[in-house]
Amino acid sequence: MARERYLVGVSKEELEYKPHVSEPMTPKGWFSNFWYHYKWVTIGAVFAVIVLTVLLWQTFTREKPDYQLCLAVEGYVPEAIVEVMEAELEKVGTDLNGDGEVMVTIQNLNIADGEGNSLQIAAANRQVMAIHIGTRDVVLFAMSKDYYESLLTNLTDGVSFLHPLETAGTAGDGTYFEWDVKELLPKELQAYAPDPLIVGVRAFTNDIKEADLKKSEEALQLLKAYLTAKG
Repeated sequence: MARERYLVGVSKEELEYKPHVSEPMTPKGWFSNFWYHYKWVTIGAVFAVIVLTVLLWQTFTREKPDYQLCLAVEGYVPEAIVEVMEAELEKVGTDLNGDGEVMVTIQNLNIADGEGNSLQIAAANRQVMAIHIGTRDVVLFAMSKDYYESLLTNLTDGVSFLHPLETAGTAGDGTYFEWDVKELLPKELQAYAPDPLIVGVRAFTNDIKEADLKKSEEALQLLKAYLTAKG
């Protein structure tokens, strides 16, 4: 009875269920709704696309060096010194990619343990070295004596890490030469020079590919030319 009392004066048609019919959304309304719900997802996706586009552009437009050398020492080597080292090797190099100039690029890795960020950087740089050794994308190395000896200690196949140079001016077992870059530098940079570096070409002992051999031979010819020029 209470229900009927509340429904007095209400017609039957008014009690029938009528589904809600939405008005067609305009493009502006659709965009406003989308932006409200997915604003930050969209911004993040656009930013990721921009970064990826920039990286791809740099990859395909960057000048390709004729030679790549990985420098691994316990300490920071100023870029001014690295540039002198690059220029010194470029004097005796060959234009391998046919672009009209000889280019040597040195990757400068500080592998010295320290505190805070420097400790993380050193660990990351050692990982970079491990990747180069594993993937064989770099075959030319300049290292501190301590780091070179640590590589030899960690090798398990009993084979030298470096390829025989078979030329005058080598040291140790004939697979490297000691490069004292201090003698190449102006007086104001000499105090920042690394100790004499062990420089050589990665030796391959298994799963050898033609591209590996070609890269190795090119690097060997570069070092032989440099040692001959030093004479």
